Amino acid sequence: MYAVDLMGDAGRTEPGRVPFKNAGDLTTWLDSLLDGLGHARTDLCGHSYGAWIAVTWAARPHRRIAT
Repeated sequence: MYAVDLMGDAGRTEPGRVPFKNAGDLTTWLDSLLDGLGHARTDLCGHSYGAWIAVTWAARPHRRIAT
């Protein structure tokens, strides 16, 4: 089980260095994170903004899996 802090949250990223501009950036980041952890499948849980990110990611038609 992992608890991941979103880059860009206050106190977690240098000011002006937030790499996300839209939902596509967030879901791409989440794909990369899961690939880095070696997870081809996962269950997500979030609250408020985290839940929105989880649902947005899950609603994508497919997930890219690194080989």
